Amino acid sequence: MSTSADGDASPQTGEERTPEAGGEEERQKNAPRNFNMCLFTEEGTPLPLSDEETLVYFAEDVKFYIKVGKGGLINTARYFSKRGAIFMTNCRLMYIPSVISTSFCSFSVPLTSVADVTAVGGSKVEMVIVFNGNVHAVMKLDLRSNLVDTFTKQLQRLQESIA
Repeated sequence: MSTSADGDASPQTGEERTPEAGGEEERQKNAPRNFNMCLFTEEGTPLPLSDEETLVYFAEDVKFYIKVGKGGLINTARYFSKRGAIFMTNCRLMYIPSVISTSFCSFSVPLTSVADVTAVGGSKVEMVIVFNGNVHAVMKLDLRSNLVDTFTKQLQRLQESIA
């Protein structure tokens, strides 16, 4: 795992790569399209996908962890950030780390891809994410002093309205 100067972590990967695989550029090319694709304003708010997209939840000082894949040495990627902001709209969840790196600057997932939401302890939320119908991920958020109950209820309410 590589870390930035202030200790914020960029992706960890269990993937074994051969020298001709292209290193970081190849890993970025093969990463799920949910990473590093969000556009944000200069003030740090996400640009909406459409006029109908509205912000329903926002929290700062959020710890983020996601493991994409089954956890084996091949085809598993992990992303981690000690601090950042989570945004929930009526369409998607987005995370932006406080310290942006070339390997991890944002994460976005449609609400329809969130398969399961569980509050774990006082400030933590765990979610199962399904990418493209077949790639599973486990995302963990530590919302710290933010409203965990509000986050989970809003997410469940939005998912019910979409279904």
